[in-house]
Amino acid sequence: LRCGIGGGEMMTEPVEVVGARLFLNAMCLFGRVEVRIVDDFAVSEGYDFEACNGLECGDEMDCEITWGDDRRDLAPFTGRKIRLHMRSDNATSLYAYRFG
Repeated sequence: LRCGIGGGEMMTEPVEVVGARLFLNAMCLFGRVEVRIVDDFAVSEGYDFEACNGLECGDEMDCEITWGDDRRDLAPFTGRKIRLHMRSDNATSLYAYRFG
């Protein structure tokens, strides 16, 4: 997967969460990448863009994405299908994501 997000948004097709942790391989040199979880066509409470501890001004091969001050992972969604809605405020390259 290689997607250029030029200060925009993208959403995955429904994917099964096979691990509690979400990792991105992305390059975001002048901005921020955030992820929110869409479960059954609604944004899951506490898993929105504002709560996301995303990638900021970096080039990471294994950046763990969490949500909130308590750094929540995807444990509540393990074994379920969700969509990952990703947003960037500047030119970003998203190479891959994985669950672990």
